[in-house]
Amino acid sequence: MKPQFQATAISYALLYAMLIGAPSQSAAAEDKNFDIGVGVGGEYDSNITVDAQDLATSEGDVAALLEADLSFKPIQSGDSALEISYDFFQSLHDDLSEFDLQIHGLSLTGSTKIGGVDASANYRFSHILLGGDKFLDIHSIRPTLGLSLSQDVYVNAAYEYQWRDYDDLAPRDSHQHNIGITGYYFFAPKSNIHAGYKLVREKADGPEFTHWGHYFDAGIKIPIEVGNVTPIFRATYRYSVKDFSNLTPLIGEERLDKRHHFRASLEAPIVGNVSLKPQYEFIDSSSNLASVDYHEHIISVMLNWHM
Repeated sequence: MKPQFQATAISYALLYAMLIGAPSQSAAAEDKNFDIGVGVGGEYDSNITVDAQDLATSEGDVAALLEADLSFKPIQSGDSALEISYDFFQSLHDDLSEFDLQIHGLSLTGSTKIGGVDASANYRFSHILLGGDKFLDIHSIRPTLGLSLSQDVYVNAAYEYQWRDYDDLAPRDSHQHNIGITGYYFFAPKSNIHAGYKLVREKADGPEFTHWGHYFDAGIKIPIEVGNVTPIFRATYRYSVKDFSNLTPLIGEERLDKRHHFRASLEAPIVGNVSLKPQYEFIDSSSNLASVDYHEHIISVMLNWHM
């Protein structure tokens, strides 16, 4: 289902970034040509934020959420496949409708195995609307290599290029290059822990937005047996630092952002292909730019159907 961001934290979309999901223990793709999913739910956000505008409202609100994704593999032969996918996300706020977020994503992914190495390349286009108005387009290209070091250890490395084109914020238009590596340890069936690091260089049209970024990630996935039901517990933690390269006029010095981001969820099957997923997130953002210095709590519940 949809992305690793919540409706009101635009930065998750911008980083889309997008954390990649852990590979299966066999690193084999599911032998299936067609996939569809739909999710409906809601969230409470204690502090509506738009990181792309360095904006924290200090106001909370509730929102209805709708997610959908569709993927198709026109080519699938042995270890090689070509996948075309589309995903949709919409948030509808109760009071702060100017922060309603809509995202359309279209991607093309080719994958194969070379020797013992899993190789893939992905192109993605994201069209993002904020408050019903065009906000941001993102083009990204991401080649990835993955390798099983042992039966229990899997490592992947990725490079990503992003071009971000804002509709109304031309100084923030940017070209970004990032490289990252993530390692997974499968300590039990359907269970793993992971840790990773990503280095980002973003060069913006406005020099005050050009920066280096460092992202440190850790997480766990584990099934929890409760009678005849086995919910999946997931928790992730990210520590990030953005070190801006030039003077920020608002503060008269170079900007430095540091952030702790924690997320925990429990996804439980209900009936057939339907599952329920409550989730909690906490963000502690500190910066010498006051508008990016804040705390945020997000609680959401999603009802998902997947085929």
